[in-house]
Amino acid sequence: MCGLQSGPHHTNIGWSINQAVNTGGQELAQSLYNSHSVIVLPPGMHGKVVRQDHRKWLSKGRVRSSDVPVEMLAGVLQAIGHSVPQEGLAALRFWGQSGERCGAWMAAADPVHLEARLDHLCLYALRGDPVSNADFRDLFAYLQKTLGDDERYAFARLGRYGYLRVHAPIATAAVSPGVIDGRPPDEFMPTGAGAATHDKLLSELQM
Repeated sequence: MCGLQSGPHHTNIGWSINQAVNTGGQELAQSLYNSHSVIVLPPGMHGKVVRQDHRKWLSKGRVRSSDVPVEMLAGVLQAIGHSVPQEGLAALRFWGQSGERCGAWMAAADPVHLEARLDHLCLYALRGDPVSNADFRDLFAYLQKTLGDDERYAFARLGRYGYLRVHAPIATAAVSPGVIDGRPPDEFMPTGAGAATHDKLLSELQM
């Protein structure tokens, strides 16, 4: 996983190639229908809504809670009855951030913390600014220069979000770092024949 040592606790900074999206800070996702809205309360809010007018408005709707971590954007699509676009959830996130629709399939290339334990790794979604914007820009420019080409991969970034664009879907992690946060990532990694492409890509990133 493209590791860089960071700090006295030997926490690695790596990359998660995933198709799922969890932006964490987004509170409102408007459906395509004017009469419906889907409200997502991030975990950090503990289900609390501070403003009285928001509580009054929300009291008119149906409340659903999840006992297990789920992908925010995938849950919103399910709630409004829309399927995942053929370009993937990452392409949908890219569209929302840039206003431009991507004609190719995309995966999110998210920076993560990898912490070594006695017999396993724990993955954490990146917090704060352990990698500067300039370093992040230079890293993606280097990835595009060394690994990107017209036939396989194209690397791109929007601010502090990274993307991998390919001509055909590849196997990726099942969920985004925000869902795995604080747990071993093994059970979320791809398995089967498609896993070889994913593992090869991560090996190339590490090299």
